[in-house]
Amino acid sequence: MRHCFIGLAKQVILFWIALPLFASAAIEVRYPVNIDNSTYQQRDIYFTQLLKLALEHSGQEFQLISMPVPTIPEERSMKMLQERYYDIHWMSTTPNREKQLLPIYIPLDKGLIGWRLALVHNDNKDLFANVTSLQDLKKMTAGLGHHWPDTLIFNANHLQVFTATTTSGLQKMLSLKRIDYFPRSILEIWQEHATSEYPELTIEPHIVMTYPAAIYFFVSKDNSVLQRLIKLGLELAIADGSFDRLFQQNFAAVIQLANLQQRRRFNLTNSLITDTEYLSRSELWFSAPLDEPTSWD
Repeated sequence: MRHCFIGLAKQVILFWIALPLFASAAIEVRYPVNIDNSTYQQRDIYFTQLLKLALEHSGQEFQLISMPVPTIPEERSMKMLQERYYDIHWMSTTPNREKQLLPIYIPLDKGLIGWRLALVHNDNKDLFANVTSLQDLKKMTAGLGHHWPDTLIFNANHLQVFTATTTSGLQKMLSLKRIDYFPRSILEIWQEHATSEYPELTIEPHIVMTYPAAIYFFVSKDNSVLQRLIKLGLELAIADGSFDRLFQQNFAAVIQLANLQQRRRFNLTNSLITDTEYLSRSELWFSAPLDEPTSWD
């Protein structure tokens, strides 16, 4: 713990040495606000709260400005950042995004996006009751988005994948039994299930799939001042416990609903996570006690 605080103190000193003089004035920080999808609007509340928390902890005067956007793929959001329509966005990380943009290497969701439950057809609610190995799971087809990082992860783990463009399209495929399951993170599955137009879908109770995954704040390549500012604020919020309190306020209920102790756990690999330094910091990642988890490489 002492080493952690010494490291943080060094970061604070180096940050303020490197910060340009004009940063003493209030800065404007533009961020996207979804205008047409209630599920995304609800989900984004936490990330905007965390953005505000980081800026408050940074000590920098700021003004947050919301920028209206329709539902767009994250690849399109990368372009919006590069074009500076807005200054910051929270996105699942990939090597390409880390190359094209400046990431802030702190998992905003504590990696919960990589904890996956399965949405299934109600006729198949016990589909995973006897799944005990990777070979069992390989016999079934998951539904995922064309450009989602998760699709690359499932393919790399040699799992069968059917791809579609939208979440609603995948729910429709599941309702028609053209796919066997739709893996969704603990962050999103409960709300998506509650608002789905397909009442025949249900959340299966037997397994959880996990892999290292993270949602980071990203900024454009020419916005290193904001990158350092947000990084500082997040580190300070982690140190004083306010980051974790906000996480618990938003996600403790859905984590409890997941009933993880009663599920068999399957660990998938993910080569898309490159920030090994941060993987080693246990305080940044969600963990849960599970009964005799099952793993595979």
